[in-house]
Amino acid sequence: MKARHTPLPAFVLALAIGVAMGCSTEKDSSGQSTASSSANVPALSAPSTIRHLSQDMLLTQHDLPPGDFHVSPIEILSGLDQVTDACDPAAWVQEGDQETAASVSVAAPAGTVKYAVELFTVQTDPDLTTWESDCLPYDREGLVFRGVDLTGTPEWAVATESTRQGSESSMYSVWGYHRGVLVHAYVSGKRDDLAPDVQAIVPRLFEAQTARLNR
Repeated sequence: MKARHTPLPAFVLALAIGVAMGCSTEKDSSGQSTASSSANVPALSAPSTIRHLSQDMLLTQHDLPPGDFHVSPIEILSGLDQVTDACDPAAWVQEGDQETAASVSVAAPAGTVKYAVELFTVQTDPDLTTWESDCLPYDREGLVFRGVDLTGTPEWAVATESTRQGSESSMYSVWGYHRGVLVHAYVSGKRDDLAPDVQAIVPRLFEAQTARLNR
């Protein structure tokens, strides 16, 4: 793994981070499985907490729409600014021993949109449903997060649109916390290119990724 010492990207933090690789689970000191997922996730779907990301946890090129496929290396999150605003998505990923990140992405053949899935191991449940009800819409230095209805989004996950004031671009995301991993699936591009059928792919990517974490 390599350490990342640069600040989180401003727009792709719609959480700005990376996608996970590899499946690794642990048990607590009592020897019992430690399930950890957002509210309403069936307990049996989260048998243990994932502490480390590995390559085989990532979606493959076959799982994403056609295009230029890219896999990031697994990174240790390091040198991050501490965030005190609980509504700021950057607060979900704070520096610690277990926090790693990775991502997979694909740029559409015409270069109009980008699909990606990011994974982060985090120490605490970000409580996304409370974030949705108490914080949205949220303005992060001109990057505004709003709740949206993306068909197919699980009840325990949150769908958002992120836009920067004065920009023609937008991002549609589905966020969830599953087995100790923050999962962020999204599509980004110019608003005119983000038609409903394009947006509809995001919940499917999210579901495919959470299912892969259960393997």
